[in-house]
Amino acid sequence: VLVECLMSTEAEGGTLVRLSGVVSRSNGRGLRVEPLQVQSTVVVRDMTSEAESTRSLAAAEAKFRTLVEHALVGVFIIQKNRYVYCNPEVTRILGYDEQALLAIPSVIDMVIEEDRAGVAALMNERMARPEETLKYRFRVRRAGGAVIEVEVHGAVIDYEGAPAVIGTAIDITEQQRAANELRQSESRYRTLIQEARDIIFTCDLEGRITSLNRAFEEITGFRREEWIGRPYQSILEGNSNAKE
Repeated sequence: VLVECLMSTEAEGGTLVRLSGVVSRSNGRGLRVEPLQVQSTVVVRDMTSEAESTRSLAAAEAKFRTLVEHALVGVFIIQKNRYVYCNPEVTRILGYDEQALLAIPSVIDMVIEEDRAGVAALMNERMARPEETLKYRFRVRRAGGAVIEVEVHGAVIDYEGAPAVIGTAIDITEQQRAANELRQSESRYRTLIQEARDIIFTCDLEGRITSLNRAFEEITGFRREEWIGRPYQSILEGNSNAKE
C-alpha cells in the first residue's frame, strides 16, 4: 500500500516531516509500521487510490494525445485569437509548421480579406454561445499563397483557466471544386435536354413520368405538368387520357 506520513517529532523541535513509501498490510487487518527511535506523532494517509488515479489520468491523456496526433482531421485550440495547439494535420492543411502557426498574431490574418468580417462575427458568436457547437466554411491562404476552402467545427472549452475554442478543420477545396463541376455539368445537361427537338422524359423505378422537356408541349400540345406522375406508356401509346 502506498502511504504518506506526516510526523511531528520532539527531537526536531516539533518540525513536521513528510515521508512517503510502500507499507505492507498485516494479513489484511491494517498497516504495519516500524517503531520510531524518537517520540513522534505520526499521521498516516493511504495514498494508493490517489496514485492509481494519477496513473489512470496520465494513461488516458497519453491515449488522447496519440489519437489527436494521428487524426485524419485537423485539431486545434485557439485562445485569444491565437493558436495554442495544432495537430500535424492542421500543419499539413495550412502548409506551416507548428511553431510558425503558434507565432501568428491572429488566426484571422490567415483568412482571405473577403471572408474575414464573416469569420470574425462567427468567432464572436461562438464565444457568446459556449453551449453550442458551430460549423462554418471559409477560405484561407496557405503558406506559399494558395487559397483553399476549409470547414471548421468548434466548441468553447476551459483551457488552462481561460476560455478557448477547440475545433476540427478539414480541407474541402477539392470537394467544392467537384461539386461546382457537377453543378455545371448538370446545367449543361438540362440545357441540352430542354433545347432538344425530340421528346425526352425521365421516369422513376415504377415507370411513372418525373420530367418532360419543352419539345413534348410543342409536339403534343399538352402541358407537361398534366403528365407528371403518369405511366410512361401513356406517351408511347399517345393516349392523352391515360390514368395513373
